[in-house]
Amino acid sequence: MQLKNDQTKRQKQLFKSAKFMLGREVPTYFLQYLILSFGGSFVVQGEDESAHGVTHMCMDRPILNAEKGKEYVCPQYVIDSLNNLFLLPTKPYMPG
Repeated sequence: MQLKNDQTKRQKQLFKSAKFMLGREVPTYFLQYLILSFGGSFVVQGEDESAHGVTHMCMDRPILNAEKGKEYVCPQYVIDSLNNLFLLPTKPYMPG
């Protein structure tokens, strides 16, 4: 029972340290639900351009001007991280 409680607690905080900027081309509503359900926060590109504190740029198109200090991932990164219950390395999930 304690193991299940620990796992549930870990799930709820999975994205606690992450703030995602969701690109216009990704399934926004679906990702918003997942990110918020697991303790993260987000901004939507085009609606809220305040990139202050953004750690992950979630997009499905090739990167033209990468900003230093931000991780660039495709939407599958969010789902795979949830399935594995930890934040996966971002390099295999680079857009494009």
